Amino acid sequence: MLKSIKSSAILFFVLLAAAYAINVFIYNKDSSTPHLSTLSLLIAIISLINSGVVSFIAVGVVFLFLLMLEIFYTLVFGERISVSVLSSIVESNQKEAFLMTLHYFFTLFLPAILITCFFTFFFKVKIKKIRLPIWFKLTPVFLYSMTAYSASSTLLNSFVYANVKEDNRELGTFLRDRYPAVIGDVFYIYGAIRSVDKYSITKQNMEFNESIDIDIDVGNPIENNLIVLIMGESSLFSRYSAYGHRLC
Repeated sequence: MLKSIKSSAILFFVLLAAAYAINVFIYNKDSSTPHLSTLSLLIAIISLINSGVVSFIAVGVVFLFLLMLEIFYTLVFGERISVSVLSSIVESNQKEAFLMTLHYFFTLFLPAILITCFFTFFFKVKIKKIRLPIWFKLTPVFLYSMTAYSASSTLLNSFVYANVKEDNRELGTFLRDRYPAVIGDVFYIYGAIRSVDKYSITKQNMEFNESIDIDIDVGNPIENNLIVLIMGESSLFSRYSAYGHRLC
C-alpha cells in the first residue's frame, strides 16, 4: 500500500515536471493555468490507457497521438501549430489533405505514431504495475474544474465574450492560451467548423439573398442576370455555395 502511494506520488511529480517542460519549450507558455491543464491532460491520458475499458483506452491513445503530433510539429517547424494551420484542416479538400499528409508523413505523422505506440505500451506494461489511487485518477477532474471556473470568469468579464458570440473561433483562440496542449486546439477546430458551417450547402439560409435562391415551389431557378463567381484555394467543394443557396 505504502509502495503504491509512493510510486503514484513520484509519477505525479514526474508528470508535473513534464507538463512544465512541454508548456515552456513546446507551447511557449509559463503560467499556472496552462501548467495545470497540461498536467491534467497527462494524468488523464495515463488513467484512460490504464483503465482496462476499450473505449477509454482508445480515447487516451487518441489524445496521446494528438499531443505527440503537436510536439513534433513544434520540433520540425520551430513554432507552435498556428490557428491558420488549424483552419486549413477544416477547409482543405480531401485530395490536398491527403497530399499534405503524405508530404509530412515521415517528419510528423510517423514519429508521432511510433512514440504513441511506445508510450501506450509503456503505460500498459510498466505503469500498470502501479495501482493508481483514486486521488490520482480524480486529479484531472479537480484541476479541469478549477481552471474552467477561472477561464469562464475571465471570459465573461472581458470583451472576448462578445467576440465569441459573433465567431465561434474566438472561443478556441481564448482557450488555446489556457489549454495549449490538445484541448485548446480541439475547441478551435470545433469552433472553426461551426463558424464556416453557414457557408455549407447543407445549411441553407432562406433570408440571406433571394436573388440566388431556388424557387422551391416549382423547382426552377429564379430568373435573373446575376452571376456569382466564388474562388477558393483548395477549399472544400461543399463551400462552393453562398450561405447554403444553390447556384445556377
